[in-house]
Amino acid sequence: MHIFNARPVNKPANAAGFRGIGRFNLQITPDVTLYDLTLVESPFGRLLLHAPPTVYDAPSMSLAPTLRQEIIERATMIFKDEINNDRAAAA
Repeated sequence: MHIFNARPVNKPANAAGFRGIGRFNLQITPDVTLYDLTLVESPFGRLLLHAPPTVYDAPSMSLAPTLRQEIIERATMIFKDEINNDRAAAA
């Protein structure tokens, strides 16, 4: 599994308090790549993984909880500076 094209979102939290941390592409195997996944921080500090935006908000992926958590952990390592800086600024 390989994360590439990682880039920070750099937008303030939305009205509900959810804040995009970064977007990235993920090559799960040489045959499967997901594009424009988003690492999001909830108002309570939990990190979430959002699928790419679609027309009419149709579902575009489904992941087992263990795989989803593994991806979040890998993305957290890439975006750790953005997460830490924003949390420090909020304190």
